Formats: sequence, C-alpha cells, structure tokens
Amino acid sequence: MSLRNLTKKDWIYIISFFVLIFIIYGYSLSGDFVFDDRNIIENETLLSSLKNIGQVAIHPFWNTEASLYRPTTLLSYTFNFIFFGHGPAGFHFINLVLYSIVCSLVYLLIKRLWKNDHLAFFTALIFLILPIHTEVIANISGRGEILALLFSLLTLFEFTTDKKINFWRAGLWMLLAIGSKEIAIAIIPIIFVLLYIKEQKLNLEMVKKYFISISSVTIAVLFYFFLRFFSLGPLNILGVKTSLVENPLIFTDTIPRILTSFKILWMYVSKTFWPINLCSDYSFNQIPIIHNYLDFGTIMGIFIFFISISFIFIYIKKKPIISLSLSIFIFSFLPISNIIFPIGTIMGERLFFFPSLGCRNF
Repeated sequence: MSLRNLTKKDWIYIISFFVLIFIIYGYSLSGDFVFDDRNIIENETLLSSLKNIGQVAIHPFWNTEASLYRPTTLLSYTFNFIFFGHGPAGFHFINLVLYSIVCSLVYLLIKRLWKNDHLAFFTALIFLILPIHTEVIANISGRGEILALLFSLLTLFEFTTDKKINFWRAGLWMLLAIGSKEIAIAIIPIIFVLLYIKEQKLNLEMVKKYFISISSVTIAVLFYFFLRFFSLGPLNILGVKTSLVENPLIFTDTIPRILTSFKILWMYVSKTFWPINLCSDYSFNQIPIIHNYLDFGTIMGIFIFFISISFIFIYIKKKPIISLSLSIFIFSFLPISNIIFPIGTIMGERLFFFPSLGCRNF
C-alpha cells in the first residue's frame, strides 16, 4: 500500500472519515481520565520519559498480577506524553486519529480485494458509525483495541498484494498487533481464509508458496510470547487473574459458562445494530448466569455462531466477501468469548470492536 497510489476519490473518502469521526466523537476531547484510564496517570513516571522506553517495552500491562503484556499500547502512551503533554486531550485526540486511520484501512482493504470503491466506502462508513464503538473511542484505555485492529489490517494488507509479500513487514505488523492486545491472534486463521479466497485452493502447494510469509507472522506471535514470558514470568504467562466482581464466569461450571457466553454473543450483535442501553460496565450481577438451554438469548447466540461458521464454508467461493467478513467476526470473537477459556471480564462493548468489523452480513 502506497499513499502515492491513492486517487482523488480515495483522498475524498479518507478525509470524510476523519471529518465525520471528529464531528461524532469530538466531544471526547474535553473528557478526563476515567475508569481504566487512571492507570496511565498512576504510571506517569514510567511512561512519560523517553529514557524509560526500553523498560516500558518489557513492562507488564500495569502490573504483573493482571497477567497482561501489551507493549505496543504502553509505548503509544509514552509517545503521547512526549509529543502531546500530560493532559487527557492529547490522548483523546490520538484515539480519534487512530480510529480514522482504521476506517481508512477498512476502505482501502475492501477496495483492494474487490475493486469496488463504493462497496469499500459504505463498508467503512457503516463500521465508522456503529454506536457500540463509543467506549473504545471515548475512553483512552480503548487504545489497545484500536491499535490491535489497525496493525491487524496492515498485516492483511501484506497478504493481499499482487506483488511479492514483504515478510519482514508482515511479521512486524503482526508483532505490533498482538503487542497491542491479545485478540490480534485471530489474524492467523483469517490469513488462511484470505489466502484461500485469493488462490481458490488450500493445499500443500499454497502453503509452500506462502511459507515464508506465514512463518514470519507465526514467528512474530512466538516472539511475543517469549517477551511475555520474560515480562510476566512463568506463573503469569497464560491466563488472566480476575475477581468474581469482574467475571463471575470464572467461578461457575463449564456448561453455564458456555450458555452465558452465547447469550452475551447475542447481546453484542443486537447492541451493534440496536444500540439501546449501551453500558461501560457489565461486571457483577449485570448479566445473570444462564442455566437454561431454552433461554432466548442463548439460542440466538448459538444460532448466530454456528450459522456464521457454516456460511464461511458455504460462501467462500460464491461470495467470498461474506466468508471473509464472517471469518473476522468469528475468529476475533472467540478470544474474548469466554467459550474456550474465561477471560478478565464477563462482557465489555470495547471487546467487540474487532469482531464488529465482520458483522456487516447480519
């Protein structure tokens, strides 16, 4: 992707994304540090000096007990302090700029894949105006979600080129993506779906053709986990420590956890398109644990989940854009779903930022 190759229409669309985002979310510039944003202030001494950049790069995400390692996000806060000072306005401003870049990348990626600038524009526009993104954009701590998607899209760009893939760049984008937030691990299976769409086959020959490029993103992920081990230590490298207040699903049986997780999927999808009662906190007692297989929300969540997986295969040749969209939705939902393993919270609208990109088919 080169800025020199952008047409006049491309620039008009991209500028319109920036303008529209600042119109919709410009009010956030007057916001303060709230909720998890306060961790930035509490760690200001570490983050605000360029001399500490090496220490920041290997520092746990706030503390070792949280069992999180997100160096890209922490480093973004460091550069925020250095270039925009200590006030919250500079942090909010960068969030808006990064969101504008994400929407522009969505447009450019869809246009590159399907050679249709109108489809690309309306896809990016729908993504841009989704109200469920409010928590990510308005809260400074949503930065990790934005960066994870931004660098994930850049990784996908490397695999959609008609020229030889720059495996160094692909690996770098992958490392920065997963270093922003762990949800970026979803890019690995999405890449395979993308390559199948591109080559119309998935066999040993295709794997050989893209072996170096696939290896580069795989090595990037492995290198991230090596750094994570170095940062957090052996006892905290996997999993996340949380409390009953933040995620009661950790303290319930497997079946009720999965049933509740499917109901939460229905809540995510319904709130994406019917944004009533959006909330920044779904902790203790906000969502009851589901024990009934006949719960309406659970049934709808199961239906959405399995029909999406089916459609990935059904439409991969007929309408590959549907398959790619649903791949983004399913593979980025799984790490935050609590279905495979419990995570740090029962639900958070910020967590659905990445999966919402693939929801355009509903």
